[in-house]
Amino acid sequence: DFKSHGGVIEQFKDDEGNKVGPLRIWKADRDYPGLAMTRTLGDLKAKEAGVIPTPQIKEYTINHNSKFMVICSDGVWEFMKNEQVRDIGNSFFMKNDIGGFCTNLVKSAMQNWEQFDIIRDDITVVCVFF
Repeated sequence: DFKSHGGVIEQFKDDEGNKVGPLRIWKADRDYPGLAMTRTLGDLKAKEAGVIPTPQIKEYTINHNSKFMVICSDGVWEFMKNEQVRDIGNSFFMKNDIGGFCTNLVKSAMQNWEQFDIIRDDITVVCVFF
């Protein structure tokens, strides 16, 4: 439980005190870790705020309609919706170009960061075609 570890969940506040972006986990009265996730591996500062490494596991059946799977870091999901990633994936799936899919997804995420922020989070992409 993040509260018992001194963690709080709230949005980032800009220089004028306006709340921006997604909800994040912070150490109370600190400006870290500021994670927009509730699970992480190896982040000791996040552990101090109550972030745990135990994943949520969901099972999906891959069938004849399944095309691809995408696993991305929060640097992609910060400014991209599932539908955008799906649309990019569909266009490259039709060409059987998994490298192009990954490259385009990274470039799209980078462009989105440049539009909305002066910094950029890590952007990691793993794609699998079925």
